Amino acid sequence: MVTIKVKCRFMAKTSKEGIIYYQITYNRSVRQLKTDYRLLRYEWDNKKGIITERGKCRYDYLRFIKKCIDKDILRLNHIITQFKDNKMPFTSDDIISVFQAQTIEPSLFCFMQDFITQLRQMGKQRTRETYSAALKSFMRFRENEDIPLKDIDSDLIQIY
Repeated sequence: MVTIKVKCRFMAKTSKEGIIYYQITYNRSVRQLKTDYRLLRYEWDNKKGIITERGKCRYDYLRFIKKCIDKDILRLNHIITQFKDNKMPFTSDDIISVFQAQTIEPSLFCFMQDFITQLRQMGKQRTRETYSAALKSFMRFRENEDIPLKDIDSDLIQIY
């Protein structure tokens, strides 16, 4: 059985941001998969292993990180399911390798969500609403299946 836990590591005596990582355990082999997501100490509930939404100034950022974590967990579970369905022997390291290989390609949905978050932080409300509506429309068109930026071409846009 494979278990995935979301954890956050903080420096011992500093107030700097902590780093979110995933702890993947399979056949008593424990591995850690570091992310680029960073949180302040008061934004993380260590007992529950979840992000708390204290403070209005970083609310949008925290919601974005939550969505990214949920998406990462779905991807990890999908990778594990593929290994099991193909009846291939695998290790925790194999899961991490496949995940990291897929992560290298930037995707449209992540790029757009990042950009929309930046627009909100800059106070560009109407532009943010327009980009949000366009992203939702394209997500419906793609049936919520993300697409690497390199795969977007004129043919896809014409079909859309």
